[in-house]
Parts: sequence; C-alpha cells; structure tokens
Amino acid sequence: MRQAGVALAILVGLAAVYGLSRLSQSIQRRQEAKEWERARQAMQSGEQAKETHEHAPSQGGKSEEHWTPAGLLGTPVRGPADAKVRILAVVPMGVECHRVTLQILEALAKAEPNRIRVETYDMGSPQGMQSLQARGQHCATIFVNDRCEFTFLKDGKKRTIVTQRKPNEPMSTYRSDDLVFIVDQELQQAYGKGFGQKAWQTVSEAVSKAMKSAGLEPAVSSVTPGPKKPRLTVEVLLPHEQAPVYTLFQESLKVLEKIRAKYPEDVTVQVYRLLTTEGQARRQQWGIKGPGIVMNGKVAHEILVGGKKRLIRTEYHGGIDYLFTPRDVETVALYYLKGKR
Repeated sequence: MRQAGVALAILVGLAAVYGLSRLSQSIQRRQEAKEWERARQAMQSGEQAKETHEHAPSQGGKSEEHWTPAGLLGTPVRGPADAKVRILAVVPMGVECHRVTLQILEALAKAEPNRIRVETYDMGSPQGMQSLQARGQHCATIFVNDRCEFTFLKDGKKRTIVTQRKPNEPMSTYRSDDLVFIVDQELQQAYGKGFGQKAWQTVSEAVSKAMKSAGLEPAVSSVTPGPKKPRLTVEVLLPHEQAPVYTLFQESLKVLEKIRAKYPEDVTVQVYRLLTTEGQARRQQWGIKGPGIVMNGKVAHEILVGGKKRLIRTEYHGGIDYLFTPRDVETVALYYLKGKR
C-alpha cells in the first residue's frame, strides 16, 4: 500500500508538471497571436495611424497603440544593395516599445551609409509578412545578415541574445542598444574593421538620446570609442567530421584558441561548418575550393620565417599537393600578430 501511495503521488506530480507546461505553451501562443493580429491591424495606412494618434485621449504617459513613426528612416530601404552587413527590421511600427530600436537603426544607417543596408517594414504589411514567413518567423524580429541570435562581447563578457519580440523590458531577450555591438561585430567580420571613430560618435550620441528618451540608461561601452581593430581575424571553415582532415582542423583550432586566449583584444576567431549554408557562403566569398583557415582575409600567406620567405597555404582540396600543419597555422598567426620572425 505504501508503494502504491508513492507511485500515485509521483503520477499526480507528473500530471501537474505536464499541465503547467501545456498552460505555459497555451499562454505563449495566445500572446504571439495577439501580437501578430495587432501588427496586421497597425499602420494599415499612414492616414489611419495619424488619425489614431491625433484623436487618442491623453493617458498621462506613453501609449503602445498611439505612437506614429513619422520621420524615422524616411524610406523602408537605406544603403547600397552590395553592403555586406544587412539589417532587416520587421516590427509593428505603431508600437512604442520598438521606437528606440528604429531610432538606433536610423543612426546606424547614417553612420555607415556604404557598408550597411537597413530595411524596415511594418509587421502587418505584405513585405513584412513575406519577410518573416521566408525566414520561418512570426513575431517582431530584427535580422542582421539573416540571423536573429547572436553571441558577442559586452563589457568584457560574452552575451547571447535573440533579437525578437519587445526589447528593453526585464523579460526581454535583447536591448535596443545591443544592435550596436552586433553590427560592429558583423562589420569586423565582413570588412576586417568595425565602426570608425566618427561613426562611433554618431551612433553613440543617437543611442544615448534614444535610450534616455525611453527612461533607459545606455550601456556604458556603447557610448565610448569603438574597440581597436584586431591584428588577426580568423575564419575556420570546418570540414565534415568524417573527412580525413577533420582532426587536422580541430588541432589547428585548438592552437588558434590558445593564441586568442593570450591576445584577447587582438584576435578574433569564427568557426563555420563548411557543409552549412553559411559555411558555403563564406567559402564562396573567400574564393576557396574546400575547407580552410582564412587569416586576415587570405589562405595563401607569403611570410618571413627565419629571414627567408615562405609560402604557407591554410586550405585543403584535391588539387593541393602540400598539407599544412597546426604548427604552420601557429607560425602564420604569430607572424600577423608580431610581424617578422
């Protein structure tokens, strides 16, 4: 009888946990459905939004339903088509909580008119809904190079965020000024250089003004000059686990991680699996045929070693008659960090 009672108690507990999980999922689905429906209704036309704003009764505070984003970005698309950093914002334009984000995106577009492309669409517009559906999303999202999840350094610590739903609230998955760090990181990866001093000044002033207008304090490091350009930027295009050279790339990556740990401000290392869509895009961008380790934009490194010129290729494909070693990777990395050896 005692064992039966224990078993019954366990079953009751499991049922309660299951019930709570289903309830939580149901609440989340209802919230997302409300947000989607509100987005469809919001800003159906500029005149409707303006009329709502002008005739809404004053409530002595900010209203999420009555803000009109007049003047922000002016046009849904800013920046050249060939920009390597692409920002796509699909949010309910008439909602106050996204105002700060749009103001910061406007500052980014102004600060980097040649390297950044910014597109902003109302969530209820045909372009907005199509953009979300094409990327498998259904809630307000800020995409940077078609991604909405990022890991970056902020105040010396790694942070992982998801740029979706409402920002700047205690339970939010991101703050509006996080976008500055993300875009700076993307600029470094795409162009080898993040924001310059002038761009940082433009962005930081706009960030401070926008965040404070919403009663928020901007992150300290978002209003200071940008970080110095790393002397060594590395992209590892990792082969499949069953490839004969997979172990070589893993050992080389360990060498690079040790170097990055020793020179954290001077080295960045990004890893992409070659067989993914992103990995193939990076391979095509660098113009290489197979897996490789791209250091400072190259896989062919003509460097001085012991006073003599030496060519080291840090890539692998069928036509390569020489296979690099982890020691070669270390030699090239230290050359870029320290110069002649």
